[in-house]
Amino acid sequence: MKQHRGALQKDTSERNVFSVWSIAFLLVGVVCLAGSSWALDPTTLEPVEPGQPHLLTLQEETQYDHFHHYDLVSETNLLYDFTKNLGGELTVPAELGESDTKGVGDVRLRLKYVFNPDAETDPMVALSGEVALPTAKDSAGVGGDVDLRITMPLGEGDAHHKLHLTLKETYFSGADTNSWRRWSFEEGRFRSSPGDREFAYQVVLGYSRLFGPATEFRADFDREQLDEKGRTANVIQAGFTHDLGASTSVMLGAGVGLGADAPDFRIRTGIEYRFGGPGK
Repeated sequence: MKQHRGALQKDTSERNVFSVWSIAFLLVGVVCLAGSSWALDPTTLEPVEPGQPHLLTLQEETQYDHFHHYDLVSETNLLYDFTKNLGGELTVPAELGESDTKGVGDVRLRLKYVFNPDAETDPMVALSGEVALPTAKDSAGVGGDVDLRITMPLGEGDAHHKLHLTLKETYFSGADTNSWRRWSFEEGRFRSSPGDREFAYQVVLGYSRLFGPATEFRADFDREQLDEKGRTANVIQAGFTHDLGASTSVMLGAGVGLGADAPDFRIRTGIEYRFGGPGK
């Protein structure tokens, strides 16, 4: 999810109260709502899994990032597995927090290809490409990213221990690579910068395991260059996904930021519905 960085010079009591209620809303939503290849992600981690041909998946995910201000982003994802190797995704984000970019964000289209979907003991490898369409009010043009993901099983057993690695390169359309001075909504003042990045990397190293047939635990370390030069966010995250039945899953995750550019903490929630699939 897209993140906005910054710090308000002071927090009002109204915003503090609203932040508390925002967190409560996220937690209550999971309680009340409480094997796709595009499974919910309680952290940044996206394990590589084979597709289930003709499976249609609808996801609603929310991410709350707390700085001195807060960011609240909701994403609606529609996913479809064409084959065991190939899948597609449409994402419509909405930014709801204390930001000057509230509203619908850049709609994203993504294709994923799994090179060896039948691998059991060997690493499973996938390559994804995504195009970000300029649908947000502050968009400067078409952007996108490419990522390589690897999932390595660790031995045998019912827990299915796995290690995961994601390497991503993102292109920011219309980046102002020269130094600039502009108004910061989050800080309430003009601020200077050495400029924006045109390209940025992200590295995610993670671990997952099952607790029974319906519950999966995930944890990861996420290092991500932000769109502004000289700024990098590091976040440690952990969370669970749980199947409520054959066609419905929920997730809850939390994270802690490391360094001035990362959020103080993060909360992720989501629900997923699956339709069709092999033999349907």
